[in-house]
Amino acid sequence: MNITMEKLNQLDQFLLSIKEEHNIPGLTVAIVKKGQLILSKGYGYSNINNKIHMTPDTVLSIQSISKSFSSTAIMKLVEKELIDLNTPLVNYLPYFRTFDKEKSDKITVKNLLSHTAGFPGNAWIATLQDDIFEQLAKNFPEISEMLNQSTVTKQELEGITNREDITRYFSKLDLEYNPGVSWGYSSDSYVIVGDLIEKVTGETWENFMKDEIFLPLNLGDTYTDPVEVLKHDNVAQYYKKNNNGELILVPFPKNTIAGPIGFIYSTARDLSNYLIANMNSNYNSVISKRSIDRMQEEIGEITDTISYGFGWMIRRHDNGSKIVEHSGGYPGVSSLVTMLPEKEIGIVILSNCEHTPLNLLSEKMITMSL
Repeated sequence: MNITMEKLNQLDQFLLSIKEEHNIPGLTVAIVKKGQLILSKGYGYSNINNKIHMTPDTVLSIQSISKSFSSTAIMKLVEKELIDLNTPLVNYLPYFRTFDKEKSDKITVKNLLSHTAGFPGNAWIATLQDDIFEQLAKNFPEISEMLNQSTVTKQELEGITNREDITRYFSKLDLEYNPGVSWGYSSDSYVIVGDLIEKVTGETWENFMKDEIFLPLNLGDTYTDPVEVLKHDNVAQYYKKNNNGELILVPFPKNTIAGPIGFIYSTARDLSNYLIANMNSNYNSVISKRSIDRMQEEIGEITDTISYGFGWMIRRHDNGSKIVEHSGGYPGVSSLVTMLPEKEIGIVILSNCEHTPLNLLSEKMITMSL
C-alpha cells in the first residue's frame, strides 16, 4: 500500500529540484492512498522575510478547489430533497435571468454546477470585487489585459454588495450558447451557487459550509473567513514573479462575496482528508456514495479528453485510470487536488506562488504512488 522509501526519497529530491528551478518560495504537498496519509511535507517558506517554513499545516488560499466544496453543499441539499438538479434555477431564485429570459429560464441547477449554462467567461463580476487586480495592473500586463476584457464597469462593481446582486447582474449578460449544448468555464456562476444555498437554507454560505461540510469532515483548519485566517499562527504570504523573475510580495487574497468561487482557505493535511472522503464513502459523513459518483460524472465536454462534473474536472491517466481533479490560481496562488478514485490515490499541491508547475508535479506524484 505504501510508497517505498526509495520512491519517497526520489520524490523528495524531485520536489526540491522543481522548487529551486522555478524559484518557488513555498510548497506543501500530501499523498493519500487507501484511506491513509502516506506523505505530507512542506518545502521552502510560507513567509520569506521572516523565514517561516512551509508545512503541511500552513493555511493557504485554495482558490477554485472551493468549487468542489460548494458543489458538495448542493448535493447535500439534493439528498435533503430541498434541491432537484434538473429543476430550472429560476424556480429557486425567481429574480435570476439573463438578457434572453426565455433561454435562461431553461437553465437547471445541473447546468449551473457543470458550467453548461451558456454564461460568458469574461465578466469577472465577482472576481473584480477584489481590488488586487487594479493594484497589480500597472506592473503586470496580463492583469491589465484581463481588466480590459471584462464587461463589467467600475460603477456596476461598486453597486454590488452581496451574492444576490451578482445573480441579478446576470440579466445584463447574453448567453454564449443554449443551456446544456456546450461547455464554458464561468467562475461567476458559482456565486449563484452560493446564493442558491443561502436562499434554500436560510443560512449564509459561510455558516452552511462550516456546520455542514467542514466540521463533519473534521477539517479543523479550513476556513471561509479571511479575518480568521489572518489570526492563524501558520498562514502563508503570497508572491508573484515580475518580468525579471524576482519574487514580489502581493496582497493576501480575500474576496468574501466570491467565497463559493474560490475563497476557501485550507491546509495540505485537511485537503488530504477531504480527498479521502471523496474517494471512499466510509469516510464521508456529508454525502452518500451515489452523490459522490454523481459529482464525478462526465457532463460538460471541455476537450476530447477532458470533461467537467460538479466542481470537478475529469480525464484519464495514461494507464486508463479515471482522474478527478481541480486546480486553482490567483495572483500569488497555485493549488491542485487530484484523485484516482478507483485506486484511492489522492494528491494535494499548494503553493504561495502562481508560477508553480502543478501538472508536472502532479504527474510525478501520481507515477510514484501507483
